[in-house]
Parts: sequence; C-alpha cells; structure tokens
Amino acid sequence: MYKLIGGISKKITVCIMLILIISMAINVKASSFTFTAKAQKEIVNPGDEVIIDMNISNINAGSEGINVIETSLEYDKSIFESMEFEKKNDWKVEYNDISGHSKQGKVLFVKMVSGVKQDEEIGKIKLKLKQNLGEMETEIKLKKITSNDGKELIHEGDRIIKIKIVKAQTPSDTTDTTVNKNSTKDDNTKMPKTGQLRVVYIVLGIVIIVCIIVLIYLKTKNKEKENKQDNK
Repeated sequence: MYKLIGGISKKITVCIMLILIISMAINVKASSFTFTAKAQKEIVNPGDEVIIDMNISNINAGSEGINVIETSLEYDKSIFESMEFEKKNDWKVEYNDISGHSKQGKVLFVKMVSGVKQDEEIGKIKLKLKQNLGEMETEIKLKKITSNDGKELIHEGDRIIKIKIVKAQTPSDTTDTTVNKNSTKDDNTKMPKTGQLRVVYIVLGIVIIVCIIVLIYLKTKNKEKENKQDNK
C-alpha cells in the first residue's frame, strides 16, 4: 500500500515539475527591439550633407525597457570630409574616433533614465560629402547593434545605408540642352518632311507636263493658221 502511494506521489511530483518547466518555457520570451537607420536622401550631389535618422521601436525588454545602444560606425573617409552626431530626446552619444585604436568607430548611445519602452528617435548622423567627387555609390554601415534588458544582451544585427552620388547639371549644360532642343524644333519647322517633299515634286512635275502640252498645242495651232494664210 505504501509502495503504491509512494509511486503515485512520485508521478504527481514529476508531472508538476514538467508542467512548471513547460509554463516557464512558454512565458519566457527573449527581449527584442527594432533599430532603424535611414538616410533622408539616398541620391545626392557632391558637397551635399547626408543625414541619417536613427530610431528605436517595438521595444520588448520587460518592465525595465532599454537605455543603452552600442554599435560600430563605418564609412569611407576619402568621400566624406566631416561627420557629426545630433542628439535627440536626451540621448547622449560617445564616439571613439581615435585612429588605430582597437575600438575605433565604436558608438555608444545612453539615456540616463530607468529605461525606454516607447518608440523614440535617438539621434542623427550628419556626413558632409567632398566637392570634387565623380559619380559613384558608397555605403554607411552601423554594425553589431546591441542593447540589453538589464540581464541579457539584445542583438539587432547590422544596418547598411546605400548612397548614390550624382553630378548636378550646371546652368550652361541646361542652356546648351535648351538651345539644341530649340534649334531642332526650328529645323523641323523649316524643313518639310519626306512625304511632303514627294507631294511637292509630283505637283511640280504635273504642272511642267501640262505647260509643255499647252505650248505644243499653241505652237501647232499657230502653224495651222500660217499654212491657211499661205494657201489663200
């Protein structure tokens, strides 16, 4: 009897433990958030300023939220002459621009609050293009974007912003294009089309033939009159 009760109690205990483990596995979800980095203009001219807006959204990091974001900024310094951050909504920015440093390019965004739970803009990156650039494409990369929920790291991957650089059309180019278009229009107006030329040639040919026939007829009539007068 005792053995039977002991066996049943063991089975109940195992079942309760399994139920608790399954419940914990269902209820525990990994923390997450969405990091967005988007250029205001993706097609620019040499000398323009490229502005990238950075936002966080879909924050699921428990009751604490998030208040720190770490990433690494990479861009072609031979194309851009300067770079600066613009802070938003009390987020502070620390950027390591020490050449040759092991953590060169590392960016840290921090907000001195208990944690952000709502969608929010955290800042902007402003990069100034050099003037003497040809047409090309370049990329601005934010790599290994990471936050934490106070217990675990939250990884958000990389963001790559593609920029296309094109040369602006100068006023002289615009004038030349306009002149060429106008001259083409004038030429088209002055010069008759091929079909019109054929009609003109046909009409002229008919007129010439009619004139020749009329002249021959008149000449024949004159000769007949002269012959009649000679016979008289």
